[in-house]
Amino acid sequence: MKNHSFIIASLLLLTAGSCRPRLNYPADTPNNNNLNSLLILEAGKNIIRLQDYIMKPSMMDSVIADSKHVTIRLSTDKHKAEVEVDKDAENFIDMQIWVKGVPFSIPCCKSNPMDCVFTFDPKEKRYDTVRIAGQMNDWNPLATPPLTLKSSGLYQITLKLNSGTYLYQLVLDGNRTHDPNNALKIENGQGGYSSIMQVAEDGEKTPLIFMHEFSDNMITLSCENRIDDVFIYWQNYKIPAVFSKMTEDKIIFDIPAEAKSVERSFIRVWASNPSGISNGLLIPLHNGKVSTEPED
Repeated sequence: MKNHSFIIASLLLLTAGSCRPRLNYPADTPNNNNLNSLLILEAGKNIIRLQDYIMKPSMMDSVIADSKHVTIRLSTDKHKAEVEVDKDAENFIDMQIWVKGVPFSIPCCKSNPMDCVFTFDPKEKRYDTVRIAGQMNDWNPLATPPLTLKSSGLYQITLKLNSGTYLYQLVLDGNRTHDPNNALKIENGQGGYSSIMQVAEDGEKTPLIFMHEFSDNMITLSCENRIDDVFIYWQNYKIPAVFSKMTEDKIIFDIPAEAKSVERSFIRVWASNPSGISNGLLIPLHNGKVSTEPED
């Protein structure tokens, strides 16, 4: 009898370890199909067009934020929200639009822009055009003016950036490459590297996160510098804290069971500390498993 009890207990443990936790929210819904992009909130009053984030605002229950420093007021027709952000608000804020008992998140970053002088040393080479492409301009080099060639032989630009960690590449006469003068870099999953820029007002280091390993059911990220909070999303659903755990230099979390029913979806991750927010990670999934295909 004892042997049978041991076998049953072992099977239960194995089953529990192989099962993914569920969000218990609908996977296939119009409000979850397109990713809600990171929203920059200014200190003071912000007007948000809710129809940019959900299909039918009239069906909305409420809009809330996970910060006591944020106040939200809805318009009568529910098409707009007035979001008042206190200067003491956290660097990263999760805003949720509740529709018929289902919360759809908008990841938000508090704006605190500062001038950041970026310099590139071409090492006696000359380029007709030097541009920067990265998370600060949605990887669009044309969204930012080209760097100016100074009399010193250096290329330079002043960027208006919020405190945080940014991945970037240089575009030298149309050719993308990591910054050869910056030792901080990570693999970009496309056979190359992205360089790392850290912008902090107080001299402290902002968080840095990057992929470490993954299995069919779980993802492990490596992290550097202090991390106070982690924000993990599957599509537009914020993944609850019970799905994840943190060690000194790792973030480990389960992939929600609902992801298996969607052919193509994404996990997004940010981390924050008082100095700013981390680089954002976008992890593609194919039927709930991490995809390593280049087209994803």
